Amino acid sequence: MKIAIVSQLYKPFFKGGAEISSEFLARGLRSAGHEVLVISSAVGGAKPGVDEVDGVPVHRLRTGLPYDVMSSGPKPKWAKAVWHAIDIWNPTVFGAVKKLLVAERPDVLHTNVIVGLSTSVWTAARAAGVPVVHTLRDYYLLCVRSLLCKADGRICRQLCGPCQFFSACQRPRSKGVGAVVGISRFVLEKHREMGFFRDAPGHVIHNAVLGESVAPRTKPPGEPLEMLFMGTVEPYKGVDVVLNALAQSSSLPVRLHICGGGAGLKSLQERWAGDARVIFEGVVQGDRKRALIAGADVMVVPSVWFEPFGRTVIEGYQQGLAVVGSRIGGIPELIEDGVTGRLFEPGDSRQLRGVLEELVAQPDRLAAMKQAAAAKAQSFSLAKHAQEYLAVYKTL
Repeated sequence: MKIAIVSQLYKPFFKGGAEISSEFLARGLRSAGHEVLVISSAVGGAKPGVDEVDGVPVHRLRTGLPYDVMSSGPKPKWAKAVWHAIDIWNPTVFGAVKKLLVAERPDVLHTNVIVGLSTSVWTAARAAGVPVVHTLRDYYLLCVRSLLCKADGRICRQLCGPCQFFSACQRPRSKGVGAVVGISRFVLEKHREMGFFRDAPGHVIHNAVLGESVAPRTKPPGEPLEMLFMGTVEPYKGVDVVLNALAQSSSLPVRLHICGGGAGLKSLQERWAGDARVIFEGVVQGDRKRALIAGADVMVVPSVWFEPFGRTVIEGYQQGLAVVGSRIGGIPELIEDGVTGRLFEPGDSRQLRGVLEELVAQPDRLAAMKQAAAAKAQSFSLAKHAQEYLAVYKTL
């Protein structure tokens, strides 16, 4: 089978877990003996054209947008307005994708995050006679920020005017999608509620991790509970919730490593500069990331937004970490409360403090959770992931 994968960004460019998931899927499909090509946007100074990444041809397209998603710094209001207007339906991308699909003739077009490429890729596939599978990895079709929350982390219970307009433009085009996949049941049902993909068969396929799970670390008696937060340091990710839980008990023997960057990082560093329990690691990769995970006991995922999945949950499992997560979005679908970790109500720092006190006071229970987490990681293998998607492709 020949599969064309569409992803807004592709290696070496990434902003979050969605791009990693698309790359892993390409690897899994190739390992299963199928032909894969990737369609992405030319960002970060990359020239439009074709290059090869890990044996996969990657077609990087010119989008015609006034700036790309990897550019940093404030943008003029006119540029933002033009960007979003083009992203309703991008004619440059439509022409390029249609031409590419006619030339390559894939059996299926699998779209993922399509911010900046727009739903014009679905129209191009229909024009080329190629069936479409779409994976919901964010809330792009419902929200111009793709988050369904405001900058301060407050959840959008109703769509604002701009999002209502944008969503109304996208909804009819979802009828051209042959099958839709949610990385959690929550994100799939949220789109169904909004009138998307009502006629398309729906599937839930969780993300995957590479490699085998490792044996959990044995926490030495008397040492602090080593806890990791990995992700963007923004209000919607809930780092403040964890820090407030620590502030409520100055004697709680927990050490929190905050790994990541973002607009909220500087203010948090200033506020917590005097607390030795809080360590700001910055953006970590490679050996440093592996070392931090190897020395940790708990991964904390304190999101206050509708987290569609939470890749750090399964990354924690793979490394033998218990995971403490907020009961929101797709996170509760991944954490078996009391078995592979603990759940708490989003934003409730008092309840989180109680969970941490429990883990500190019951080392045997923590050890059992870590063992169960490592075993659970097998459910997210790349081979299983690829076979689940191949089964969906074959329905089309």
